[in-house]
Amino acid sequence: MISKSLKRVSFRALARYCLRAGQEGAKAAVIGGSMAGRTPDELSAEYRFLRALRPSLRRATAHVSLSAAPGDRSLSDDDWRAIGERFMQEMGFADCQYVFVRHRDSENDHVHI
Repeated sequence: MISKSLKRVSFRALARYCLRAGQEGAKAAVIGGSMAGRTPDELSAEYRFLRALRPSLRRATAHVSLSAAPGDRSLSDDDWRAIGERFMQEMGFADCQYVFVRHRDSENDHVHI
């Protein structure tokens, strides 16, 4: 398993990137998490609602992608969900808002959190 953390300014821009809104042939899908939204707009509205409860919080968004290592077996959505849930628990983020978005459009099978 390979992890990569990135900084993003806007949650909406991050949601659009992860879900590849408007990109033809994109193979991205929400496969789990603690948020109800399934589109960038739905996720952004949900994020803004809860973000308003903590206006003093400076950095409210984190973005991590987890990738299968070369040679790993093919992982199902259930496998990725279990890996993501374990990651969130062990990193201390289990009580936060989060969404898992799987990308199947490259040679590198991965999930964005």
